[in-house]
Order: sequence, then structure tokens, then C-alpha cells
Amino acid sequence: MKYELTPLPFAQTALEPWIDATTVSIHHDKHQATYVNNLNAALAKFPDLAGRVKIVGKSALPLSAKGVMMSSGTMSLSCCLAGIPGAIVYKANPLTYICGRMVVNIEYLGIANILLDKPAWREFIQFDASAEKIAAYMKAAISRREEYADYARELYSLLRAEAEHDAADWLLRNV
Repeated sequence: MKYELTPLPFAQTALEPWIDATTVSIHHDKHQATYVNNLNAALAKFPDLAGRVKIVGKSALPLSAKGVMMSSGTMSLSCCLAGIPGAIVYKANPLTYICGRMVVNIEYLGIANILLDKPAWREFIQFDASAEKIAAYMKAAISRREEYADYARELYSLLRAEAEHDAADWLLRNV
């Protein structure tokens, strides 16, 4: 199966003045298109994987899977809250990565790991993201479902807001 870039369900100007049309265009027409093209290229190299890859959107919640590879972001938090074993994989342009590391100093990139303050979902970032390492980790991770379910329960307990506190209070106490 060959994947195609899904058209935006809104005009590129619909998010103005918060996000300008140029930014929307770059994100969708360049970044998202690159993800789709790279996925198709990878599946062409490994056709036996094609039937085992499934792209899901937020409408597919609640999520269910044996394992998941994800980038950092809201989808990774959804997968983590579902207790799905997996890994966070992220590679950027090497120059972007080096500049980013000079400016930002954080221990974890994944939202769930930041909230839990531990590497619950293994992060394969930049030069650490090799196919061999990720494959070995994923093979072992899918046999530890209960461990990931425990992490998910821990996340849920962290994210439950107390009625007398607002989001700022929660952030001050937990981050």
C-alpha cells in the first residue's frame, strides 16, 4: 500500500493570526509530505512490513497495538496513556539537532518521560536511533506490557487535576 499526504481539512489561512499560512504550508506541504515519502520509501525497501504498518489518527482512540514507535508530541502521550509498549524515535537535521542541544538542555524529549521524570518509554534520539537498536528494544518491550500499563496508571494519576488547583499550580508542583 502506498500512503498519500492527506489534504488539510481547512484553508491554510484558517489559523491566522495565530499561525500564518506560510507556516501551515511548510508544516503540511514539506514536513508532513517528507514523513509520507520516507514511509513509502522504507516500505518499498522492506515490503514484508507493509501489511504490518498502520497509520492511525486521533479518531482511532482508544488506541490498541502490540507496540508503537512514535515521535515526541501529543500522539506519543496518547500512546503512553494507553500503556502501549514502545519507543520514542526522533531524528532531525544534524545541524538543527546540534544547535537545539546548545540552546535547550532537557533530560527527556517525550512528554510522558518528562512528566514521569524517568525514561519509561525509551528514547532513541538522533545518532542513537539505529534500526538495530530500535528493533532489539521493541522486541523486548512488547513482552513487558504490564510494566507499560503501570507507567500509564502513574501518568493518569499525575494528570488528574485537583479541583482547588489550576494548571499553573499543577505545573509548579509537578514539573
